[in-house]
Amino acid sequence: MKIDTGLKACKNYEKFLFRFKIKNKSYRKTFDYPNKSWDKRTRISKARIDAFNYKKKIKSVHINSSLNEYTKLDEFIHNGSQLLL
Repeated sequence: MKIDTGLKACKNYEKFLFRFKIKNKSYRKTFDYPNKSWDKRTRISKARIDAFNYKKKIKSVHINSSLNEYTKLDEFIHNGSQLLL
Protein backbone atom coordinates (compact mmCIF):
# COMPACT_ATOMS: atom_id res chain seq x y z
CA MET A 1 0.00 0.00 0.00
CA LYS A 2 1.39 3.40 -0.98
CA ILE A 3 1.48 5.83 1.94
CA ASP A 4 3.57 8.72 0.66
CA THR A 5 6.22 9.40 -1.97
CA GLY A 6 8.70 6.55 -1.61
CA LEU A 7 6.95 5.09 1.44
CA LYS A 8 5.00 1.84 1.19
CA ALA A 9 3.37 -0.37 3.81
CA CYS A 10 2.34 -4.02 4.12
CA LYS A 11 -1.33 -4.98 4.44
CA ASN A 12 -1.50 -4.72 8.23
CA TYR A 13 0.60 -1.51 8.36
CA GLU A 14 3.26 -2.97 10.62
CA LYS A 15 6.19 -2.89 8.18
CA PHE A 16 7.12 0.04 5.98
CA LEU A 17 9.60 0.36 3.12
CA PHE A 18 11.15 3.74 2.33
CA ARG A 19 13.10 4.30 -0.91
CA PHE A 20 14.60 7.46 -2.36
CA LYS A 21 17.48 8.74 -4.49
CA ILE A 22 20.07 11.44 -3.95
CA LYS A 23 22.27 12.26 -6.96
CA ASN A 24 21.56 8.94 -8.72
CA LYS A 25 22.32 6.84 -5.64
CA SER A 26 19.42 4.83 -4.25
CA TYR A 27 18.77 4.45 -0.54
CA ARG A 28 16.39 2.02 1.13
CA LYS A 29 15.27 1.49 4.71
CA THR A 30 12.61 -0.61 6.39
CA PHE A 31 10.72 0.38 9.51
CA ASP A 32 9.07 -2.28 11.64
CA TYR A 33 6.41 -1.42 14.23
CA PRO A 34 5.01 -4.67 15.63
CA ASN A 35 3.64 -2.91 18.74
CA LYS A 36 -0.02 -4.02 18.76
CA SER A 37 -1.18 -1.19 21.02
CA TRP A 38 -0.65 1.37 18.23
CA ASP A 39 -3.47 1.95 15.79
CA LYS A 40 -3.05 2.27 12.02
CA ARG A 41 -2.86 6.06 12.05
CA THR A 42 -0.16 6.11 14.73
CA ARG A 43 2.02 3.62 12.85
CA ILE A 44 1.66 5.60 9.60
CA SER A 45 2.55 8.90 11.25
CA LYS A 46 5.53 7.31 13.02
CA ALA A 47 6.75 5.85 9.71
CA ARG A 48 6.47 9.26 8.02
CA ILE A 49 8.44 10.94 10.81
CA ASP A 50 11.14 8.26 10.80
CA ALA A 51 11.38 8.36 6.98
CA PHE A 52 11.76 12.15 7.01
CA ASN A 53 14.47 11.97 9.71
CA TYR A 54 16.33 9.20 7.85
CA LYS A 55 16.34 11.16 4.60
CA LYS A 56 17.48 14.30 6.42
CA LYS A 57 20.32 12.34 8.02
CA ILE A 58 21.42 10.87 4.68
CA LYS A 59 21.35 14.30 3.04
CA SER A 60 23.50 15.83 5.77
CA VAL A 61 26.06 13.03 5.53
CA HIS A 62 25.97 13.20 1.74
CA ILE A 63 26.65 16.94 1.73
CA ASN A 64 29.45 16.65 4.31
CA SER A 65 31.22 13.72 2.66
CA SER A 66 32.54 14.97 -0.63
CA LEU A 67 35.20 12.46 -1.58
CA ASN A 68 38.18 13.79 -3.52
CA GLU A 69 41.95 13.34 -3.59
CA TYR A 70 42.35 15.60 -0.53
CA THR A 71 39.90 13.77 1.74
CA LYS A 72 41.58 12.28 4.79
CA LEU A 73 40.81 8.67 5.60
CA ASP A 74 39.76 9.51 9.17
CA GLU A 75 37.18 12.04 7.92
CA PHE A 76 35.82 9.58 5.37
CA ILE A 77 35.43 6.80 7.95
CA HIS A 78 33.82 9.19 10.45
CA ASN A 79 31.26 10.38 7.88
CA GLY A 80 30.50 6.80 6.83
CA SER A 81 30.00 5.69 10.43
CA GLN A 82 27.51 8.55 10.96
CA LEU A 83 25.43 7.06 8.17
CA LEU A 84 25.18 3.70 9.94
CA LEU A 85 24.07 5.13 13.28
